[in-house]
Amino acid sequence: MAKKKKTNKPTGALHLSPERYLLSGAAQRLEKGKCYISSEMEDCGEGIVIVSRRHNGGRVSFAAYLVDIYCLGVKKCYFNLRLEPFQFEDYISEHQSQVELREATYEEAHNWVWGAVAWAEKAGLKPHKDFAVSKMMLDKADDCAKMDLEFGHNGQHFLMANTMQELDHYLPTLREHLGEDFDYSVRIDPFDN
Repeated sequence: MAKKKKTNKPTGALHLSPERYLLSGAAQRLEKGKCYISSEMEDCGEGIVIVSRRHNGGRVSFAAYLVDIYCLGVKKCYFNLRLEPFQFEDYISEHQSQVELREATYEEAHNWVWGAVAWAEKAGLKPHKDFAVSKMMLDKADDCAKMDLEFGHNGQHFLMANTMQELDHYLPTLREHLGEDFDYSVRIDPFDN
């Protein structure tokens, strides 16, 4: 008599990796939670935008975006899933000690992130590679009421490069897409050789 082969059937809920969970669109179906924005972002052209979502059991998932509203769009992004509420509050408090954050509406946070992405794309610049996943904490770009926010500096793209190497990296792309219709500056470190 032939032996029956055992089949490995899943016994319970399938667990997705954090990336697959976000890419599945599950986070977009969660209730919108608290959002925060750097208080001085409009004045200095760069800041943090944090968007959170609340799970049914009370846990919190969030994404944080380092946004350059003058030129580069989303420079960095990070997400964390299923935190206890106090863990999320600790994360906000830790950032409050470094940069002043103000509470914002979801709509404002959404518009700053997607608006910065669109502004950068006009200059041929793509968001940070991790944005492909972390954007799934946001609704789709067109699924939120548009707000009248100002991108650029004095109506044009303005690159604030930290080094000459960074400037040299972006200049060809900016010239290709904008011609000479942009401005830039380089923060020169007197100790940089």
